[in-house]
Amino acid sequence: MTEGLLGRATRRAGREASAVWQAAAFGRAADGVVAAAAMFAAGMAHATPARWGSRVLRRLGVERLRLRPRRLDGYEVTVNPSDSGHTCVIEEFFVPPVAYDLSLVEFDPPVVIDCGAHIGLFTLLARRRFPSAAITAFEPNPNNLRWLRENLRINGRERRRRGSSGGWRRVRAAARFYSRRARAKAAGWSSRASPRG
Repeated sequence: MTEGLLGRATRRAGREASAVWQAAAFGRAADGVVAAAAMFAAGMAHATPARWGSRVLRRLGVERLRLRPRRLDGYEVTVNPSDSGHTCVIEEFFVPPVAYDLSLVEFDPPVVIDCGAHIGLFTLLARRRFPSAAITAFEPNPNNLRWLRENLRINGRERRRRGSSGGWRRVRAAARFYSRRARAKAAGWSSRASPRG
């Protein structure tokens, strides 16, 4: 029995140490020392076993974190640390090895369309990499659309305050919702299911 308890405690300590290591990687992806604390908190919310880090933040009343990842070069992102989708994309976009490296694109597109924009991370990366492109971001989920608009708003305000130009007014966030019946009718399908088949 003691070996079982000791083994479980050792495995748990290993998972906790791994979570701290992963949260530190979030912190290293931040733009500055102060920003590292918020990124570390997002990392703890994401990486801790059973996501206890996000529960602690929620109990402390932290419903949003403003993050400043180095790869956004001055732009900020607001996320909900209790939403695993938010913390997961922060890791995907900003913690090495990063999934999206737009510096590999060898041309400047006149238009960028971000379908399924989630909370706007790709949109912000595209704006930073392609400042003259017209960007349209589509997000069908109303909860994510709210965060997308917030992230575009805070970065648009910051950009104007710094006095630089670059077409932020040409970035749009859009959503259009259809009922299942309207989608089925448009596709030529019946939206009613017959119990008899």
